[in-house]
Amino acid sequence: MELLRDGPQAALSVSTAVTTSSSSSWKRPVLPEASQAPPDVMLHVGGCVFALHEEVLRLRWPLYHQLLQTTLFYCAPGNVSSDVGDILTVSEMQQLPVETLALVLCSDRLCIPEGERTLLRCLNKMVFGLDVYNVGADAQLPRPYFGRVDDVTRLYRCVRWCFVPLDDIIPTLRWTPRTLKLYEIIVESLRDPNRSHKRRRPFGWRKFRDAYMTNETNLSEFEIEAGDLNLAPSGAASLTMLNSVLR
Repeated sequence: MELLRDGPQAALSVSTAVTTSSSSSWKRPVLPEASQAPPDVMLHVGGCVFALHEEVLRLRWPLYHQLLQTTLFYCAPGNVSSDVGDILTVSEMQQLPVETLALVLCSDRLCIPEGERTLLRCLNKMVFGLDVYNVGADAQLPRPYFGRVDDVTRLYRCVRWCFVPLDDIIPTLRWTPRTLKLYEIIVESLRDPNRSHKRRRPFGWRKFRDAYMTNETNLSEFEIEAGDLNLAPSGAASLTMLNSVLR
C-alpha cells in the first residue's frame, strides 16, 4: 500500500467569504527535479541485473489512478452507514492533489455505488462541509465553501449531471454562490452529448449495479425548475433577497 500513500498531500481550507474563494487552496503536487529523482531500481533475476527506473516511472501513475478508480468510493467497511461511508470517502478525497482527484472522477472506469448521486453528495460534503445535508431551511444561503474557485469548479465538472435527479441538483444550486457558476457548469454538461454516456462497467466486476439506466434530468427540466426558483443567473438578485430575509 506504499504506492497509494506516495505523492503529495492535499488539504482544504475554509473560505472566509461566500462570494470569494479563500486565499488558501488545494496544494499542488511538487514533482522532483531530474537530479532529485531516485536511482534506478535494481532487479536481480537469474544472475542478471535490470534497471527498472524508467519502467517504474512509466507504470507507476496509471496503476495508481486505476487503483483509485476502484477503491476510492469503497474505502469504508460494508457494514457501516452511508453517512460514515461518506465521511471516510471524503477524507480520502481530501488527501489527493486536485489534479489527481479530477482525473480519477472523470474516468469512465470510476466505480461509484449508486452512481452520480453518490459522487455529487460526497463533493458537496467536501466543498460545503460534512453537515451540509443536516442544515435547516433557515441556514445561510449560499453557504461558505472550501477551496479555490478553480479547484471547486473543476471537480463539479466531473459530475455527469444528466444522471443526477433534479431533487439532488436544486439543493446544490441553492448552496452554491454565483462565484462558482454552477448553473453554467450544469447547463454545459447537459448540452454536451459526450457527458451523457454512462460510465463503463469496470473490468472484473461481475456484480455490477447499473446506476445509469435512464437519464434523470434533461436541460429543459433543469432550466424551468431553476428559473421558477430564481436560481438561474437572472434570478441571482432574488436569491440574495431571500438570503437577507432568512438571516
